[in-house]
Amino acid sequence: MTISTKSILLIVLSLLYLGLAQAQKPNILIIMSDDQANRSISAYGAGINNTPGMDRVANEGAIFMNSYCANSICQPSRAAILTGKHSHKNGVFGNGSTYDNTQQQLPGILQDNGYKTAVIGKWHLKGENPGAYFDHWNILTEGGGQGYYYNPTFISHTGTREQIEGYSADLITDQSLAWLNSNSADPFCLMVHFKGPHVTRMPMIRNLNLFEGEEIPEPATLYDDYSSREIYASTAINRLRFDIETTAYNYFPAYGQYTLSDYKLLERMTEEQRIAYHSYYDAANKEYDDLVAAGTVVPGQKSGKAYAYQRFIKDYLKVVAGIDQNVERILTYLDDNNLTDNTIVIYCSDQSYFTGQHGYYEKRFIYEDGMKMPLLMRYPGHITPNTTVNEMVQNIDFAPTLLDYLGIEIPEDMQGESFRNVVEGNVPSDWRESVYYHYYDHGKHGIPRHEGIRTHQYKLINFYTDDAWELYDLIADPDEISNLYKDQAYVDIIKNLKLELAILKRKYEVPGSEERAEDFEGGDYYNSRAKLNWEVLNSGDVSFSVRNNPQVADINQSVKSGKVVKNVDTEAASVAVNLNNEFWDLTTSQKASIQLKTTVNTNVALCFSKAGNDKQYFGIQTINDNQWHEYIIDLSSIPYDQLQNTFNQLELVFGYNDNSKTGTLWFDNLLFQDNLSTDLKQISYDELMVYPNPTQGLISFSMDNEVSKVEVFDIQGNLMLVQTGNDIRNISLHELSRGNYLVRVWSKGNYSIAKICKK
Repeated sequence: MTISTKSILLIVLSLLYLGLAQAQKPNILIIMSDDQANRSISAYGAGINNTPGMDRVANEGAIFMNSYCANSICQPSRAAILTGKHSHKNGVFGNGSTYDNTQQQLPGILQDNGYKTAVIGKWHLKGENPGAYFDHWNILTEGGGQGYYYNPTFISHTGTREQIEGYSADLITDQSLAWLNSNSADPFCLMVHFKGPHVTRMPMIRNLNLFEGEEIPEPATLYDDYSSREIYASTAINRLRFDIETTAYNYFPAYGQYTLSDYKLLERMTEEQRIAYHSYYDAANKEYDDLVAAGTVVPGQKSGKAYAYQRFIKDYLKVVAGIDQNVERILTYLDDNNLTDNTIVIYCSDQSYFTGQHGYYEKRFIYEDGMKMPLLMRYPGHITPNTTVNEMVQNIDFAPTLLDYLGIEIPEDMQGESFRNVVEGNVPSDWRESVYYHYYDHGKHGIPRHEGIRTHQYKLINFYTDDAWELYDLIADPDEISNLYKDQAYVDIIKNLKLELAILKRKYEVPGSEERAEDFEGGDYYNSRAKLNWEVLNSGDVSFSVRNNPQVADINQSVKSGKVVKNVDTEAASVAVNLNNEFWDLTTSQKASIQLKTTVNTNVALCFSKAGNDKQYFGIQTINDNQWHEYIIDLSSIPYDQLQNTFNQLELVFGYNDNSKTGTLWFDNLLFQDNLSTDLKQISYDELMVYPNPTQGLISFSMDNEVSKVEVFDIQGNLMLVQTGNDIRNISLHELSRGNYLVRVWSKGNYSIAKICKK
């Protein structure tokens, strides 16, 4: 059979067309920082610094004014971006969770559609590695998975592990551009993940002198006293003091005045780097010590906070400047290699960060400066330059949006929505009016588990482990200072917001969302996760059930207590909370309490274990009078080294003494008591201030009355140091190893305790 010239020409043209279509698939470049506040990007208009590289993405594309994360902490946010799902669906609740890198996620879908995929820099999702969905990866390791700023160690997809001399942001960019050199001929998705400005906030040497002589404006709420907030939340947020010893990682003894192994971050440097670093910070630290000695700066008071803020924010912005310089390098590379027009560029952070707002320096909270995250996006020919997006988007939307741009079907299990039409100016009439937020890492950094919603005007927060609520009118009160929850004028608004919260929980299939909508119309709302969402682990013919309490009111009116029914054919039953990839952190929880009610003689044991192994039992002898009783369980017998990130299963085991009877046991309101914090509050002497003086290897004291005795204990309670005398002003730490200690300071028969850390 012969083929005509015309047919050959058509075949050739078809192949050329297919090749052109393949070449025109848009590339994806996601550049991500860590813990970067919106106001540290000059495009957001704070006026505290200049970020021309980041601003270029906004000026040539879009800036999102209302972009929110679903759980403001590193690992959960990164998992949400990759999977398009909330924490309870992707399995990453906190930084202790292990990420299942085999689940459906953006890079795997892109691979299936002909894309080369790579991630370079900070990964920080707990697990073996990024996995097979990335063709190439070279990620920071060590430093708790965060990596180091100076001379970091990388581990690659080939298994090689290498420490490279240089600064992390520069090295990550070097590697990213090298990968593009070899792979940009094909459609690609490259994720460039910088470490900064996450702690330990160590700037590049070339940026150390930035902001010299400048006074960075203080946030309006730097000295917030939390007078309108719920006591539970305000107590938690205030556990971190805005002082130089906690905010400035660059406060250390002068060059040559310390043992290098005691300062691991400095030990990491080359001698040349270390000398250059000291040449700047030694003078700054001496200035601080001199101001404290003169009484001009008083740690713990306003002058101390003001000074610490300037040190903190300048280090923070210097790190951001280093990232921005590398963003400019990447954008220039795209220009020089004709990749700009066909590459979707997203610049974001994994979440935002409190940079002094409410006197705080962290994330995690649903308040604006933790929940709102920076987002800039450029795609020439599709996104109009200088676009401002005011609609609400969330990090679960990133993956669906990119798939939409690529013409790839969005999987049904992705909970986010594509904001392609939103950013292109065609906002759907039914675009979301609220976003859902849920923080799970209860007690970490003193922050309680909580959830809530944000609408265009209001934010409703439920610190549900203590049933504490807050409501803010974000138009009248953008700094979230006045809690309106108990204001009678907002009763109807609260009812509507609680109903909206219930609707979102049901939409996203949040555990505990099975309540009917009408249950919320009266304004009554209780989150069942507050009581730990018990689930049955047994399989087959079980002898018990866990279900809603049919009583009108149980011990805490949550209508969610568990029920265990005992049959005569079985000897024992159990109900367990299995955290899978999470772990209980019991370092400050020395006791637990639970409410029980039983109709028969019952032995109950609280059991911690590692997925069913290495069990620790704590027995309870119940009262069988069919009345609610509170039982206190002492956890102090657990070895200290097993208290944190060890146990991931908590089980209640029930054994009936009289097997001839069928009985029922109700359980509810299992809580852990933070006794360390409680004790400190009860015995604290408010006039005492404790602050370190590392240039002399001391901790110093300041109080109105003379200090007559100082004792230093390790965390297990062993007395390590004691000093007695008249008017003691300081005590040397030279004899102590690195670690955490409690210092008890005596004055006129009273004492106060402070926690210190020798690094």
